[in-house]
Amino acid sequence: MTTSRPNSFLSSLARALVAIAGGSLLLLGLITLPFYFLAPLAVGNAESQITFNVLLLGLGAIGTVLGTLLLVQGVRSLLKIPARPAWFPRPGWTLLLGGGAFGLMILLGMTALVPGGLVSSYAFPPFHVVAQALPPLIVLALAGWMAFPRPTPISDEHAPALTGRQLTAQLAYGSLIATSLAMCLEIVLMVLLVVAIVALVLLVPGRLDTWTELVGIIRSTPNWSEDMDLLRQVLAMPEAIAMLVAITLVIAPLTEELVKALGVAIMSHRARTARAALLMGLTAGAGFAIAESLLNGAGALDPLDWGSVAVLRFGSSLMHCFTGALMGLGWYYAIWQRKPWRLLGTYVLCLGIHFAWNVLASVMGVAPVLMPEAGGLPVGDIAAVGVAGLLLVDTAIMLAALLWLARRLRPAVLPVE
Repeated sequence: MTTSRPNSFLSSLARALVAIAGGSLLLLGLITLPFYFLAPLAVGNAESQITFNVLLLGLGAIGTVLGTLLLVQGVRSLLKIPARPAWFPRPGWTLLLGGGAFGLMILLGMTALVPGGLVSSYAFPPFHVVAQALPPLIVLALAGWMAFPRPTPISDEHAPALTGRQLTAQLAYGSLIATSLAMCLEIVLMVLLVVAIVALVLLVPGRLDTWTELVGIIRSTPNWSEDMDLLRQVLAMPEAIAMLVAITLVIAPLTEELVKALGVAIMSHRARTARAALLMGLTAGAGFAIAESLLNGAGALDPLDWGSVAVLRFGSSLMHCFTGALMGLGWYYAIWQRKPWRLLGTYVLCLGIHFAWNVLASVMGVAPVLMPEAGGLPVGDIAAVGVAGLLLVDTAIMLAALLWLARRLRPAVLPVE
């Protein structure tokens, strides 16, 4: 009996900390509400009004929703109320309701951006937040039903249940802890990269003067990011290309795939089956995708640009869900099957998937800048549309692979309820 008391105390302390963290997040989320109504009145620039409120509502939504989930689960756990098995809707309902809601949010969001200024700063952010949060949740529901077509009884020792409490923990880890860890690692690596590039610039004769002149032009040019000629000058600099390639194609995949599904390893005592580990990793990836989309998706404020970016963000969210699921499976094989090489192989595979997506997304972004018009034809825009088509194909392939894998891990004979 004496040996179980410390474990019982630590377990109760962990449950209490979860409840406290949930309550704190909920409070922080609610605090953003008055700022949402007041901030646009204090910001003069029309685009800044919209962007600021998008970020505020995104942070508020993450805090409110996750805080409520963690608070409820923490209190239920403290009261020794058993966790409920996770339940996923049938794919038909997910596609009908989730897909319909996603399309509706896109249309309403584009419409809310038309007035601009103060009106859009209040009307647009709710549609943006819902549109960015839906894709990962749709992917989670589809794959969840494929792996767990009905709740697994908790009492079944041969097929342990996947509970809503476990998924809440992974969602919180992915959206809060994994994003924070990845951001810190990326900042450190980017600082080292900038130091290395600055050192090279200082070593090359005349290079510092070239950059000083270019920076001066940028500072004196209003809306310089919309000046294609100036952007071409920036991208013509080898240092700029090196930094873009290093951050997008090397630093981001390396750090994000490393930390995204660590929550599965932390809760490995709960991920005792391959399909549970897959779904837990997928949920962490979904949380990561939601946080990234809410914080990074507010750049395009033209209605058509935002609508197209929101649709393509579906593929980006799916990529994070897919690689998170694969890494969760890798942790299962490393911990429970004693096959660490599978974890390393899974990590390399996820790097490749992430790298391929970022390459296509980067090419689509820089094509209109690097390819000027030829014979009156917008060559760069045409190329960007072609690459966008490849991204959609990549999205379809990843979704099919994820659903196939989830279905393959389902037991041949399902347990009787």
